[in-house]
Amino acid sequence: NLADGTGAINVMIGVDSLFTFYSLEETTDYFFKIYPYTNSGTGINYKTDGSAPAGHDTTQSIINTNNFEGNSFGTWTAYSVASDKNWTVFNGAGAYSTAYFANINGFNGDVASNDWLISPGLNLNAFTDEKMIFFVSWAFTGDSNEFKLYYSTDFTGGDPSLATWINLPFTRYYTASTWGPSGFVDLSSISGTDVHVAFQYLIASPAVTRSWSV
Repeated sequence: NLADGTGAINVMIGVDSLFTFYSLEETTDYFFKIYPYTNSGTGINYKTDGSAPAGHDTTQSIINTNNFEGNSFGTWTAYSVASDKNWTVFNGAGAYSTAYFANINGFNGDVASNDWLISPGLNLNAFTDEKMIFFVSWAFTGDSNEFKLYYSTDFTGGDPSLATWINLPFTRYYTASTWGPSGFVDLSSISGTDVHVAFQYLIASPAVTRSWSV
């Protein structure tokens, strides 16, 4: 948690681990120092004498971000092509201690769900090396492929099934009811001044399906 401008993470000895800090401010210079330590809990002891390895780097610009903390979809749009079970913003245990998240669950719907959560238009021509990351959690039985990420360069609003969408692969966590990062989704090959990315929830039957949260 870097809300006050500082934070620390402990990496266990013998573990070759990569740690990623999230929710950083854009175009901000962050400084790091690495201290060895022994013990744990109240007995932890950091070696702070001498010169600790240090470094710094500047975060990149953010094209779009959404944590639903306003208890709304923000700049994103929910659209239901089929079913009476729609995307909803929930107040609960979101990723990284956030209080809200978007959820879709088509169980017991009137028909099989085809529901979308769509970003605003993004000008990807104004940036280079674009990447996307999000957190996802699922629950209950069902098919992991019923939840997918797409992008479109010809979506103009309204019914997303009228546009052309191209799949964007991402990392899926295999543990239920656990928030996990998608990994960095590469958008660098996509060009356009009005590009939309979207989550589609498409199920085969409202009798057996997962609940998905982002």
